[in-house]
Amino acid sequence: MNVLRMKLLRKEGASEKNFPLLLQAFAKFSGRHPDYRLRIFGEGELREELTALARELEIAEKVELPGRSTTLLEKMNSAAMFVLSSDYEGMPNALIEAMCLGLPVISTAVSGATDLIQNGENGSFGILFFKVFNTLPISAT
Repeated sequence: MNVLRMKLLRKEGASEKNFPLLLQAFAKFSGRHPDYRLRIFGEGELREELTALARELEIAEKVELPGRSTTLLEKMNSAAMFVLSSDYEGMPNALIEAMCLGLPVISTAVSGATDLIQNGENGSFGILFFKVFNTLPISAT
């Protein structure tokens, strides 16, 4: 049986990337789509915190933190989708790369992403993110 894989590619290590939000949203998503996996690439000081949160959310077996990769674009190209969970961004290069590869993209409504994504046409502003915290998108606040 082929298992669908979700590879969500972000650099680990900066609080503004809001990886806890990503893990919480994935935990909800995973309950309805158990064949998907979450992959977060990069290195940083949040590795232990994210590993502990994945265990707490009971998704540790579905979350991979493979570290740095010299073949990141190839791995992105085989992903089912790309998710940007940032609280704020300038111009999100990783999102641009994912869109150039033709990946479906989901993002928080942050600057840069709001310039690139036409909601429902070439991407989506992740409603699931906002249901996790029951808050409004950043651009609406």
